[in-house]
Amino acid sequence: MGGVQGRLYARDDADRAIAEEEGHDMDRILGLDDLVTTDNCFFAATGITTGDFSKGVAYEKGALRTESLVMRGTTGTVWLIEARHSLAKLQRMNAPDF
Repeated sequence: MGGVQGRLYARDDADRAIAEEEGHDMDRILGLDDLVTTDNCFFAATGITTGDFSKGVAYEKGALRTESLVMRGTTGTVWLIEARHSLAKLQRMNAPDF
């Protein structure tokens, strides 16, 4: 089972001072329950490299294939989406050369 952790980040000393004045502990490690406090949330992730969690981007003639995981907290719905992206159409949108 995985988990998510984070920590508040101040861009500069002024941001840090404001956050600390508001009572935030800038060194505290935040867990999932700190970061997401409601079921009214979504999570989405698309694999870049293949691993235990998802397949990475696959290149094929004229297209890319991706795999994404999307979850909705309110309903508990989980979508696993395999998408095919046309390189010709992406390039017409001024995307970089593939």
